[in-house]
Amino acid sequence: YTTIDANSASRVFLINGGANVTFENLTITGGRLVDTSGAAYGAGIYHDGGTLTLTNVNINGNVAVDQSTSNNALGGGLFNNSRTVIGNNADFTDNKVIRNGGDDSYHGGAIFGNGGNSNITLNGGTLFGNEAGDGGGFYSWSRGATYNLNGVTIDGNRANANGGGFRVTTGITINVTNGLTLTNN
Repeated sequence: YTTIDANSASRVFLINGGANVTFENLTITGGRLVDTSGAAYGAGIYHDGGTLTLTNVNINGNVAVDQSTSNNALGGGLFNNSRTVIGNNADFTDNKVIRNGGDDSYHGGAIFGNGGNSNITLNGGTLFGNEAGDGGGFYSWSRGATYNLNGVTIDGNRANANGGGFRVTTGITINVTNGLTLTNN
């Protein structure tokens, strides 16, 4: 695996402009965003492009920090803005969205899905050791979003309020095939 490490200096990847991107055999780590001068969305990856494909990728140790009362911190590992994500044996481990004096908007430790067109498919892989205020594993906000979970393990994640494994709002579709392992706090 190749490692791309932001060394806590910034977000690791920003994908926009309709770009289709594939990451393979890669570790994405060390992303850090603080919401003092704007929203801290997606410390590992902010995805507002076309289709993002993650094959044998580990998104690990990325942190979004909520310390402002006027901005939010969302998606420690991945912030998906109404786009398509396909994960094939993608692991999201030890990503965090933490509150450090800000308001209560710190959600989606591993993944935050924003927008009704969000379509996230995970084939295999693990969400482990992620943490947030709500949705330690993942948090989905908007009606119409779809999550396809095929043989995924969501284990050892933590939420300070609701949804250690995941938290979704009304009107979200979650399809589970080939089992789902959930053990969270």
